[in-house]
Amino acid sequence: MKKFAFCALCVMVLTAATSLGVQQDDLESHPGYFPLEELDLLAPADVKVDVNLSGAMIRLVVAATKNEDPELSNMLSELKRIRVIVGETTSDDLSQIMSQLDKAGQRLASSGWSVILKVRDDEELVRFMVRETDGVIDGMTVLYVDGAEDVAMINIVGRMDPAMIGRLGSTFGGLPDLDEFEVDR
Repeated sequence: MKKFAFCALCVMVLTAATSLGVQQDDLESHPGYFPLEELDLLAPADVKVDVNLSGAMIRLVVAATKNEDPELSNMLSELKRIRVIVGETTSDDLSQIMSQLDKAGQRLASSGWSVILKVRDDEELVRFMVRETDGVIDGMTVLYVDGAEDVAMINIVGRMDPAMIGRLGSTFGGLPDLDEFEVDR
C-alpha cells in the first residue's frame, strides 16, 4: 500500500500547476478546494512532507514542461493549487484515525464530490475523490492512512481533463494491484 501512496503522491505533485496569481479567497471558493488542514489528523511536529504550491512556483513547472511535453504543460496550466500533507501520527487509536478519514470522505461526498476509489483493509484506508462539472474534473482529493502511523492527504484544485489524468497515471505506473485487498461493502 505504501507503493500506492508514493505513486499517488508523485502523480499529484507532477500534475500540480496554477494560473496567474490566484488569491487564497479564490481558492477557498473554488469547487475543487478542500481544506486538508481542518482534518487535524497530524500535529505540526508529525508532518514530514508539507507541499503548498500555487502562483509563481507552479508556473515554473508549467514552463519547465512546455517544450518536453506540451500536452502535460497545457493541463498543468489549468490548475490552481496543490496541497500535500504527509506524516506519521503519534496516535495509537487506529479506529479514531479511520473514523476521521471516513467523516472527511462523507463531508466531501455530501458537497458534490464523487468517490473514484475506496479501499479499506485491516489497517489501511484510501479515499480517492473528484469534484466534476460538465465532464471536467475541478478538483481531486486523496485521503490515505496505513496503520496508526502513516497519513497522506492530497488536494489538487483546478480543471483537469480525465483523459490526461489517465495518461499520467499510466506514465507513472498506474494503480497498484488491488486484488490483495478485501472489498468494503
